[in-house]
Amino acid sequence: MNVAKTAVKATVWGLFALLMLGCKGSSKGEEDASATTASHSSKAVYVAPEPGFIKSPGFQVNEQGRLIDWKFSQHSSNTSYRTSVTNGVLSIARTGAEPWGKVDQIIKGNSLKPLLGKTLVFSADIKSDFTGEWGLAMEPPAVFVSIKGLPKGAPALLGASLLKSIKEPVTDLSAGLVWTRYQLKFSVPSSKEAKVTVLELGFLMTEGGTMSIRGPALIEVE
Repeated sequence: MNVAKTAVKATVWGLFALLMLGCKGSSKGEEDASATTASHSSKAVYVAPEPGFIKSPGFQVNEQGRLIDWKFSQHSSNTSYRTSVTNGVLSIARTGAEPWGKVDQIIKGNSLKPLLGKTLVFSADIKSDFTGEWGLAMEPPAVFVSIKGLPKGAPALLGASLLKSIKEPVTDLSAGLVWTRYQLKFSVPSSKEAKVTVLELGFLMTEGGTMSIRGPALIEVE
């Protein structure tokens, strides 16, 4: 009789233990599913700002793989930078010893006329992952604006000169993990102040590693 009671108790405790284990497994599975769902739902879809006066804000390329409306150039002829475009993101990677490379857009002629005398903001999202592979940079990577033309009253024989130059250094605080919006606010001289011939907007790369750019925009603010 005692043996029978002991067997029943053992069976009951065994069933109870199995039931508890089953409950713990179910609870753990729900926590993992909730965390995964939350992780996926937190990834917001990027929407680029209105480009304003910028052409080819998605860094389109032609059949030869060259940028449209943007131009890459570098110091000297020893190829030291590589550009690539993926899903509207331009990446500039340093691969050699030349101290700088840049991607810029030039606005001139009839495209420049509506901007004369205007206050503008040039901006873009940038994500950087610099390595220091090529030693100390000659200057920090940057977002830049330059304006060239002939100052009012200056002899035409002097030709166009640099009227204004603005740079915002790109820092590498996030090690390529976070996009940061950089912006430059500036005024274009009016026709009464100067004969403006060229507005240049772009991105300067001087560090080892990679700088990625998306969503460039040029808008009037005043």
